[in-house]
Amino acid sequence: MASKHVQSPVQIFHLCQPPRMESETNSASGTRTFNEHFNGPQNDVVLRSKENIHFRVHSIVLRNTSSFFQTMFTLPQSSSSSTEEHSLHLDEEAWVIEAALRICCGMPIQIIHLRSFDTIEPLLHFCDKYGTSHPSTNRSPASRL
Repeated sequence: MASKHVQSPVQIFHLCQPPRMESETNSASGTRTFNEHFNGPQNDVVLRSKENIHFRVHSIVLRNTSSFFQTMFTLPQSSSSSTEEHSLHLDEEAWVIEAALRICCGMPIQIIHLRSFDTIEPLLHFCDKYGTSHPSTNRSPASRL
C-alpha cells in the first residue's frame, strides 16, 4: 500500500520568490509589465499597481469575489466594444494586489505575506476596501456564485 504524501503548509505556500514579470507592447501606452500569474489573454480587465505592474483578470472573477467590482460592473459602461480591455489604476503595491487576487482565485498566497502584522495589514485593508474575502476565511470563490 502506497502512503499518501501530505504537503505541509510551508510546502503549499512555498512561493516565496517574486513572480516573473512579462512585458507587452501596447501602441497606445508603450510597454506594459504584467504579472506572470495574471496575464491571460482572455481576461478583460487590467488592474495596475502603483509601481505600474499590470494584472489581467477576468471581470467575472472580480464581480463574483468583490462587492466593489460587482457594483462597478453594474454601472453604465461607455459605448466601447465588449472585447475591449478595461483598465483600472489601484493605489496598492503589486504584491498586495497579487496576494488579494490569489485569494479571490483560490490560489495559494506567499507565506511571506502572512509573517507579521506589517505585511498582512495592507492585504486586510485591500480586502476591506474592495469587499473581498479575508485570508482568514475559508470560503472559496465558488461559494459566492
